[in-house]
Amino acid sequence: MFIKRMILITIVAIMILSCAEKKDPVSPEVQDAIIEITQTIPITGDPKTIDITEDRIYVAEDQNGFSIYDRHTYQLITSCQELIGLSTSLSSVKHVAALESLDLLCVYNTAGADEILLADMSVVDSLKKVFQMIGGTSSITSLKVIENPGDFPDYSDAESVVVWTVDNVLEYALIDHDYGGMEGVFLKLYQTSYDCVGDANNFAMDDEYFYVTAEQVGFYIFDRASKEIVGWCDTTGEALDLAINGDYVYIASRQDGVEVIDFSDKTAPYLIPDAGYNPSYGYAYSVDVYADYLFAAVGGGGLYVFDISDPAAPVLVQRVMMSEIGYCREVTVFDGKLYAVSRDNGIVVLSINTNN
Repeated sequence: MFIKRMILITIVAIMILSCAEKKDPVSPEVQDAIIEITQTIPITGDPKTIDITEDRIYVAEDQNGFSIYDRHTYQLITSCQELIGLSTSLSSVKHVAALESLDLLCVYNTAGADEILLADMSVVDSLKKVFQMIGGTSSITSLKVIENPGDFPDYSDAESVVVWTVDNVLEYALIDHDYGGMEGVFLKLYQTSYDCVGDANNFAMDDEYFYVTAEQVGFYIFDRASKEIVGWCDTTGEALDLAINGDYVYIASRQDGVEVIDFSDKTAPYLIPDAGYNPSYGYAYSVDVYADYLFAAVGGGGLYVFDISDPAAPVLVQRVMMSEIGYCREVTVFDGKLYAVSRDNGIVVLSINTNN
């Protein structure tokens, strides 16, 4: 009886291991790696998010303010723990977004009262506060500065705008390009502009629509002009981030990995059955696309690469393990390179080989 039981246990164990390997291979068999680590930038604080421009990398360093690096040499330009004219400590910065045409940096700081700040970067080693907004800014989950975004409700041809998600809404504020370095940089603020049922987490936009991930409630499409919901689609997991590729949107769906939505009909987006990928270890936090590849930051699971030459059916082709890249929080493609935010290793720069 004991021997039969042991045989049964062994068979079950083999089956479980076999299924795990098919679901989540540690190192997929590929002829050549799609991505390869080329540079690691150690960060003093706890890196949360980044913003990348032609010449700089901006890093929100929880517990250590924010820092600015040269994107070409990877050398530190400045590390900022305080702003001139700001009494609040910068000990808990969660988001940064640059508007270099005006030498401004938008900062979301949660030390004390949660606040959105604009910092003047014209003297890069002596940054000063030019705007501070407190109130209705608790628990912001994403923040971006967008130049030349086109028309917004009640305002035409905006030169630049700050957009953020907080609670169940997406909000925005226009930036006055004639602010002259004084208070009142935000020209006009629109509260509760786009309302979701669930908690808004991140967004993308084009000339006509906002696309918003809403955590437990899924994916929304808003008409920019009317602020009305055009379409909605539930996700099986907690929708955190998104990357758009033609008529498809890839969702970082936290506990359910990466999911794929067809939104060719904006009024009726739908989740494609069996098109996603749920890793056996780690949560999907962030996604981005480049050429025929989809990249996913999967926390303790590392960084995943999918072939999306068939956009409706991603195929796993590479995985960079946590032992190499650290706990991976965010992935961003800029100018043909992949930038990963790693809790353990700082900012990791990877080359992308599109010739495979």
